[in-house]
Amino acid sequence: MVEWGVGERSSSIPSFHCPIPSSGSATLGLHIHHAPHLLPLTESLAEVLATPLADPFAAELIGVPTAGVRDWLEQQFALRLGARDHHDGISANIQMVFPGRFTAAAF
Repeated sequence: MVEWGVGERSSSIPSFHCPIPSSGSATLGLHIHHAPHLLPLTESLAEVLATPLADPFAAELIGVPTAGVRDWLEQQFALRLGARDHHDGISANIQMVFPGRFTAAAF
């Protein structure tokens, strides 16, 4: 799972951070998280996404391998982000794209 967004993010899952120069004042970063199972990555990314970006109109961009993973992640984020005891959160302004489009957007 790969996450690309504005600013610095932190996570307990092993990751790599590659700053990407941008024409604006914000620094773009490429974070690559890896683990043998999807659930720890999902929990870690939900923690990262719980902190909103400085620009409320900027979308998070996440690379996913398949449509099934994309749909499952959207459901998992809705259960975790903004959710209270009733698992009533929402997943919004998160773009999940396949590797080709993700690579094109990152470079």
